[in-house]
Amino acid sequence: MKEYVIASPNDTLSLSEYTLCIGNFDGVHLGHKRLIEYASSFGDMVCAMTFEPHPMTFIKDIKNPKYITPYDAKCKALANIGCDAICKVIFNKDFMRMPKEDFLDFLKRLNPKRVVCGYDFSFGYKGMGSPEDLKTWFETHVMDKFMLDGIRVSSTAIRDYLLAGDIENANRMLNRPYMISGVVVHGNALGRTIGFRTANIKYNDFILPANGVYLCKIKHNNEILYGMANIGHNPTFNMQDDIRLEINIFNFDKDIYDEYLEVFFITRVRPEKRFSSVDELIEELKSNKKYGMSYFKLNN
Repeated sequence: MKEYVIASPNDTLSLSEYTLCIGNFDGVHLGHKRLIEYASSFGDMVCAMTFEPHPMTFIKDIKNPKYITPYDAKCKALANIGCDAICKVIFNKDFMRMPKEDFLDFLKRLNPKRVVCGYDFSFGYKGMGSPEDLKTWFETHVMDKFMLDGIRVSSTAIRDYLLAGDIENANRMLNRPYMISGVVVHGNALGRTIGFRTANIKYNDFILPANGVYLCKIKHNNEILYGMANIGHNPTFNMQDDIRLEINIFNFDKDIYDEYLEVFFITRVRPEKRFSSVDELIEELKSNKKYGMSYFKLNN
């Protein structure tokens, strides 16, 4: 997928005869998929405009924002649903303070053949611009809200599900398993001393689901593996101040430090718990692993 970077309101795109889809696209969920598929129906190149960092980081002064899909994951997900190009707008104070009229002038310079956006899309200083303003200058198509079992599919809803540990409903709105990717970094290497060697993932800007144990699929060098993930502070054994994401890969004993993994969350087994002893923790982990092996229909 072709990438274009807009660093200034005066920048332009070397594109013609294309459909521009505008949004933050965090999560690239079912609603976003519907929008991209609709844009593709016109037969022209589809370019998604997204803003990095998320405008709310400036508007609400959020430090170290976390995403369902950080930028690289977002690009991959957009390509998978039929996007031909992505226009990455470097969001800054100039864009934040831009009146809606100036934002419309900015879009005119990009010269899209048509614009597709969600019904709740807003732009310009304090969000004063609306899809109705776009219709004044562009062939504009506005997508209605997308509902799933009576609940609006949105990045906010998915984020809430993740923070509650409700992986199944988050995955339904995403139309795929929630994924966190990162490099395996050195931890305290204590998991192996109790028979559960783990890979400690540097998860960077991803939102972590609620603390607890999850069954997951792991992609490593194009190989699909299976295991369980622990998110939390390790309150029983090796207590940590920071929240860690550690993966125990079933039937796997290779050294993969500094290697890249993609972790796909399938279901939550249990919340984080402080056990009365290390032996009780070990028995619980054995039970969790047994359940996981059965869930994935694996042989010991």
